[in-house]
Amino acid sequence: MFYSVIKFISRISFFLLYREINVCGKAFINQGGPTLLLANHPNSFLDAIIIGNAYSRPFHFLVRSDMFKNFFLKWILKGLNGIPVYRHTEEKTRLRENQNSFAQCIDILKKNGKILIFAEGITIHDWEIKPIKSGPARLIWDALQDEELKERLTIIPIGINYNQYNHAGKHVFLFAGDPINNISPESFEKYGEWNNRLKLRVRAELRKISFVFSHPDKNQMTIWKSLLTNAQQFQPDHCKTLETINQLKTQISVAGSINENLSGKWIQDYFPFSKQQLLKDKLFFVLLLIPAVIGFTINYPFYKLFHFFVKKIFEKGIFFDSVLFATLTFLSPFYFWLIAVYGNMLTGYNSWLIFAISIITGIIWKYWMMHFSSIYNYYSLTLEEKNQLQMLFTNSPNTSEGLPVQLPQ
Repeated sequence: MFYSVIKFISRISFFLLYREINVCGKAFINQGGPTLLLANHPNSFLDAIIIGNAYSRPFHFLVRSDMFKNFFLKWILKGLNGIPVYRHTEEKTRLRENQNSFAQCIDILKKNGKILIFAEGITIHDWEIKPIKSGPARLIWDALQDEELKERLTIIPIGINYNQYNHAGKHVFLFAGDPINNISPESFEKYGEWNNRLKLRVRAELRKISFVFSHPDKNQMTIWKSLLTNAQQFQPDHCKTLETINQLKTQISVAGSINENLSGKWIQDYFPFSKQQLLKDKLFFVLLLIPAVIGFTINYPFYKLFHFFVKKIFEKGIFFDSVLFATLTFLSPFYFWLIAVYGNMLTGYNSWLIFAISIITGIIWKYWMMHFSSIYNYYSLTLEEKNQLQMLFTNSPNTSEGLPVQLPQ
């Protein structure tokens, strides 16, 4: 019951805080039998919430043990089927208790349960797959010792990707890869050899379904984030987005220097990469203006207040984005109801109507800001900068025709 309630509330928060979540892969629709989901881990405990909303069935997931020290977090994590895992970096004196955690996982799998493991073991806000930890291999090894699980266990790689980590209105891309087969150890392999081979295999599979990009030039990273933000303009088919973005990634990598003013001009990473998109942005800018102003008036003070306090506490860590989302998820229903009660007292309108208007106009405000940002970013560029972007996206070293991008002049 608790799991379902949190899932429902978090879905409402996604509508308010996120632009869209693109999901691709049969594993998200239906996966029978005992299943291990091996995912990358770019954005703290928010990753588990997002995958949980996309996955059709409830699952358990492994989470670092020190998160259970806080009573409130422990209550939430237990309700969401979290299982503590003890690491050298947090509680090495309790490493023996991992035996109980892994035994619990094996029992869950025997009952056809699903378990999510973040294979990298750490969170870093970037676009790279880190070396895989030994935890997944340990659990898989234990499962393979059971004759029934050995034959029935399914291992699915999950790639979770964000366009950025600092603002609301995120785009999230979830890709489920093909099952990882033929993982049983060879007769001559020792555990250490098999462990290393499996970790390399898992990392390779995760790289296939993740947006991987690393570049020291902040302007190249600006273009990269803009590509992810505007991915639907380049490829409307979510399941082909990865292939298209990887083509464009190659173009960015070989493009050389990009005008350093770009990253300073864009207020967010939205941009019209066609005349049609620019016209669409202008149309929605006008049509949504009034409800967006209402949504801004109601939602912005609440959002900005908690954004300020959460950033003050978690600005230098990896938890800012996740904590902000969790805070707004749990407190926004109370805030909207408070608005509804006072709105009813002042205007006489039905409280539930005001409650609904607060949420709907908040969502509209988010979409309006996307179109406003796109228009602003476009007109902030010089003709030379537009031509530079045009050349970048239409002269592909890997394709004869380039991509169907025609920046409006």
